[in-house]
Amino acid sequence: MNENYYEKINRYSIYVIIVLATITLISYNDSDFLLLLTYNLVLLALSMIKNALVKKGVLNNHIYNLILLISLVLINRIGIIDISGAWEFYFYIIIVETAMNCSVKSNIIFTGGSYMLFLFTRYLRFTKWNYFDFEYFLPQLYDRIFYFLAFFLLAFLLKQQLLQKQLLINTANELEVKTNDLAVSNDKLRESMKSIKQITMLNERNRISREIHDTVGHILTTVLVEMEAAKRLIVKNPELSTDKINLAQGQVRRGLNEIRETVRILKDGSEVLPFISSIESLLRETVKHTQVQIKTNIKFKDKCPMIYESILFNATQEGLTNGIKHGNSSNFELNIIEGTQDISFCLKDNGKGCSKTPMGFGLSMLSEQAKELGGRMNFTSELNKGFLLQLSLPLANSCHKMEVLNDKNNDCG
Repeated sequence: MNENYYEKINRYSIYVIIVLATITLISYNDSDFLLLLTYNLVLLALSMIKNALVKKGVLNNHIYNLILLISLVLINRIGIIDISGAWEFYFYIIIVETAMNCSVKSNIIFTGGSYMLFLFTRYLRFTKWNYFDFEYFLPQLYDRIFYFLAFFLLAFLLKQQLLQKQLLINTANELEVKTNDLAVSNDKLRESMKSIKQITMLNERNRISREIHDTVGHILTTVLVEMEAAKRLIVKNPELSTDKINLAQGQVRRGLNEIRETVRILKDGSEVLPFISSIESLLRETVKHTQVQIKTNIKFKDKCPMIYESILFNATQEGLTNGIKHGNSSNFELNIIEGTQDISFCLKDNGKGCSKTPMGFGLSMLSEQAKELGGRMNFTSELNKGFLLQLSLPLANSCHKMEVLNDKNNDCG
């Protein structure tokens, strides 16, 4: 059940009482039944109009007061004519009907005014059929006052009951809506958790691929350099060729150890060497096995965040590997500088370069890592003018979006 059900019960009960009162009036008033029937039909029509306007929410105070005034005038006219006494019920009906639609203050004023009109109607009836005698009329001033108060209180309590029921209904509806919203949110949360799980697995797979690519790729490049040198020296200088093969063999062993160490680091989430030591070890091994020259300028004010160290190390490894393997570079210049707002990375070589540089797996990974931290990566290469790799990683915020730039006018500053 809802409020509309109780409103209908109240409204149709009033209509039924008006109809029964009309039948009673017509039955006891043979001479004036047509006039009374007209008054009652108009009164019923006004009640229907009033309730219809209230239901639609378009009834303003002026229209409502006008309908009440006309209704009271009709009730007064019916009371003067009626000889059955049924006219009194119209006052009780209109008190209940008004109490259901108006405020308590308005109901008190209207009930008091209705009682005064009721007394005036009784006075007119008394003087119509009798000579006026104040002592005889005096009891009629207060003998119905308890009826008016009873109907007023009954209507007030009924209205409060309806308001409480409506409040409970609204609360239940709100709880149902919130429950449905919560169910939808739970479904979305489950979907989000599935998506996060898939993204986490994909990121972990990419991370493992990146670590293996950076580690194995660099070592295999140095091994290839050693093997090429050994091939050229095997006839002219067998002893030096053997040394190169031994160095290559040592690199392979080191590569296997680093792969094992990488798996352990991925599992534990920890690093083995400090960042500076790791970079120095990487540069030292590269120079030892490839005979390239590397000029460095690394300056840090404070300890670099671990995620930054990983990206900078991978960028150094990727730049050296690509320069040696694809660019036949013999000289490198590495600058890693911590500024007030960002960390700048610049690796430049003297390799053969190229006019169009495709972004391979390693550079793509670097670009994605830089984006995740709100930084940027650019690279520049021209034929016979080497290769320039640059990174800028913000220190204040590692979550901003960025664009991967490809600016050919930048150099190592």
